[in-house]
Amino acid sequence: MTHMHPLSDQSIELIEKSWGLVQSGFGLQKAGIVMFKRLFEIAPNIQDLFPFAGEELSDEHEGMKRHSLTVMTSLNDCIKIIRDVPKLKEELISLGAIHHINKVNSENFAPVGSALIWTLESGLQDKFTPEVKQAWLSLYGIVQSLMELGMAQGLTA
Repeated sequence: MTHMHPLSDQSIELIEKSWGLVQSGFGLQKAGIVMFKRLFEIAPNIQDLFPFAGEELSDEHEGMKRHSLTVMTSLNDCIKIIRDVPKLKEELISLGAIHHINKVNSENFAPVGSALIWTLESGLQDKFTPEVKQAWLSLYGIVQSLMELGMAQGLTA
């Protein structure tokens, strides 16, 4: 049975290409640090969800460096399997269940998405075209809906 992909081939190619540029330009950990610094700037209350809540954060903070790399590695893993819909769906639902355990809720997705898009735009600059932005917004919508599904399943488990 084939699965219809919710992203167009063009969107997938734009995501893969732009992500490659982020990896080669920033690196996963640095991109994650930039994203989390932006996240805590636009939604400071979200920092309370992390083990390093209330601590003074810098680019060298070990907890933030570790979590930044973990999150960006997860995103990288999803992009590696982006063309395999069943596997991607399974991965994101599982990730949602983990985030449910960690007290993440649906309201947390909007600022995280904003911080991710801001980070991509900052890193890619003129290569972050409207088409690239729309592809990433579409991907993030899929990530959010599948993670929320996993979070909901975590509620009933």
